[in-house]
Amino acid sequence: MWVNNMKRNLPIILIFSVGLVLLTYPYIARLVNEEVAEAKVFELQESWTELSDKEKVERFEVAERYNDELSARGRLGVELTDIDFTDSDGVEQMATSPSEENGNDDSATNAYSYIEIPRLNLNLPIYLDSSRWSLANGIGLVPGSSMPVGGDSTHSVLAGHRGMATKEMFQHLDRLRVGDEIHIHSVNGKMTYRVYRTDVILPNQTGALEIQPSKDLTTLVTCHPYGSNSHRLIVQGERVD
Repeated sequence: MWVNNMKRNLPIILIFSVGLVLLTYPYIARLVNEEVAEAKVFELQESWTELSDKEKVERFEVAERYNDELSARGRLGVELTDIDFTDSDGVEQMATSPSEENGNDDSATNAYSYIEIPRLNLNLPIYLDSSRWSLANGIGLVPGSSMPVGGDSTHSVLAGHRGMATKEMFQHLDRLRVGDEIHIHSVNGKMTYRVYRTDVILPNQTGALEIQPSKDLTTLVTCHPYGSNSHRLIVQGERVD
């Protein structure tokens, strides 16, 4: 009797099981990917401890020279129109990465620094380009913007997906408010930026992304509205520590 009941109910059990898997997969996958991102951040932190003080200074000086050259131009020339935040297969890789000057032959898979956003409980690695790979695995430095090491007359522009099916990324960037803090951790320590502006712009409206003399700025950017690539949501912060 029990066996017959099982046979009759087997299709229902299978349908229920498949449905349960489909419903819970995105949630479970996000939890797993959060752990993967945390592991990448930990791996990055560990790699910094293996560097000598001389190597840390040399790495910073390379980034500083790059930023000084950008500042001397007077205009960053940041472009957002070529970045498709809604499709990781449609993001263009920057032609020349600052990482090439840094001697990172394997920089495509090595994070340079990481971003911490307390309000969103978010920690994500930062890569020195906005390639498909980088935006699928963390946050990318937008071509033409300053390296994320801070300093007067610098402006780092950091791009992230507005969320993926299995990864949060910058999905909730719109929850940030003026006064919130953004931390960028690099081999030389932690930099804290306080949000002073949030806005929605067109992809070709990049005036707000330029360097401002003597200021140390960072801008987080993603697509807007959620699920669309027509506009850009920007969150801008100024260095306070």
